[in-house]
Amino acid sequence: MSLTLVTREGLRHITAESLVLSTGCRERTARQVAIHGTRPAGVYTAGAAQYYTNILGQLPARECVILGSGDIGLIMARRLTLEGAHVCGVYEAKPTPSGLARNIAQCLTDFEIPLYTSKTVTRVFGAQRLEAVERHRRIGGGVGA
Repeated sequence: MSLTLVTREGLRHITAESLVLSTGCRERTARQVAIHGTRPAGVYTAGAAQYYTNILGQLPARECVILGSGDIGLIMARRLTLEGAHVCGVYEAKPTPSGLARNIAQCLTDFEIPLYTSKTVTRVFGAQRLEAVERHRRIGGGVGA
């Protein structure tokens, strides 16, 4: 296998028998998190949203809902807001947020983005394009309950 890499020194070509891609995490698709409904355009993994925003320089949506309060979700809520999107809220199924307190403060509180704990998205609506989401309250209360 022949690879072309972009390094600080420029292009570099190497040959390898095998390749391992190690990203340090695993994203789950909408099917894996049991979200019911159709699969309209406009539902993105965090990685896809980051790619559109950071690499392509495009805003993936004007109205956003973030599912999951881990650090990546929090950072994407802030980034999308800075790029001009309206983040309706960050939804976390657990009763407490998953991200660092610093990221909650800097990414949500500073930008007045609501955090809803013990809640999750259970259904998406839209024929061709995402039009709405249905949220569901999980057991217990929490911030924004």
